[in-house]
Order: sequence, then structure tokens, then C-alpha cells
Amino acid sequence: MRNFDFESVMIKNNQDRQKEDFFSDLKSSINKKIPQGVILEKLSQKADARGSFVEIFRETWSTAINPVQWNIIKSHANCFRGVHVHIKHDDYLVPLSGKTLIGLQDLRIKSPTYGIGCVVELNGEDPARLTIPPGVAHAFYCTDTSTLIHAVSEYWDPHDELRCHWQSPELKIPWTIENAIVSECDANAPSFKQLVDTLKPWQDTLL
Repeated sequence: MRNFDFESVMIKNNQDRQKEDFFSDLKSSINKKIPQGVILEKLSQKADARGSFVEIFRETWSTAINPVQWNIIKSHANCFRGVHVHIKHDDYLVPLSGKTLIGLQDLRIKSPTYGIGCVVELNGEDPARLTIPPGVAHAFYCTDTSTLIHAVSEYWDPHDELRCHWQSPELKIPWTIENAIVSECDANAPSFKQLVDTLKPWQDTLL
């Protein structure tokens, strides 16, 4: 009859519990750094000798978006897009190729994560999906030539395209980018304070 090693079992259980606590703490830490309502989830990739297959959207997923329009965004290396924020529509992003850093900052004063800024990475080699809700400022910086699939929950409306200058000192997005390729519109965007003032009448609708 095999002897029962109680001490070894206790050690293993403690190790498993420590591992669970570690991942629980890690998940909690990550959740605190990402604005509420932002959804970032890895996509399942099926690969074989022919290549790979990835599902990028299902209506049954908890994406928090009902897309009405799909776009493809191609960007050169060192391209910067933003900083933008919307009052009506959600954004949904999936990387096809290259690496894109997505800067986020919660501008919704009633949000428990108000003021929090962070950077998340979308990489075509490790596909994921990202949903950005209204009221969360965002910007894209492409470290190399990149392609993103982009869906929106509302058709394009210039009144829903608020922005601020990407180098505004009040931004809490933790990245250091000094020189980048930007559009004329983004280069001449108003200050962060002007953006916040423009957003004030819409704050009650953002949560």
C-alpha cells in the first residue's frame, strides 16, 4: 500500500494557493490600471502547416459593442494617431500586423478609474481584441508598420471627434514619445484643458 505523504501534499497545496494568489493579485493590479469599461482579451489562434485562423468578433462575446462599420487602419512606423475621445461611439480594435501601442486615459468624472492613464500593446503576432468606451481618451503609436481592424458602434460624426494635442503635459498616459508622424489635424489639436471643458456637458451620458 502506498504511503500518504501528508507533508508533501500540504506543501503542494500551499504552492498552488500561492500561485492562485499571485495571479489573482496580478489580475487585480492590471484591472486597477485599465479604465473601467475597457476590454482587452487575447484571441484564440489556430495554426497548422498552412497558416493560422483567428475569430475576431462574435455577437455573443462580451465586447460591449454593436458594430455598424468596419475599417482597416494602415500606419507607417513612428506614426501617431490621437489623442481622441468620443461621446457617442465605442471603438473595437484587432491587430493584423505590426505592433501598436494604445494609450488610454479615463476622462469620465463619475468613473471609479477617473484620471487613470495606461498603455496597452496590440501585436499582430499575438492577436487580441480591445474595446474602448466613450469618454476614454485614446491614441495609437505604431513602433513599426502596422495594420489594425477597426469597428465603431456609430457612423462617423465630426461632432463625436473630440481631441487634444498629443504632447499636452496634463495627459497621464505613461509614454515618452518626442517625435512622431502626426496628421495636421492632430498637430493643431487644442489643449487638454479645452478638451476637458468641451466634454463637461456630456459627462452625465458617459456612464
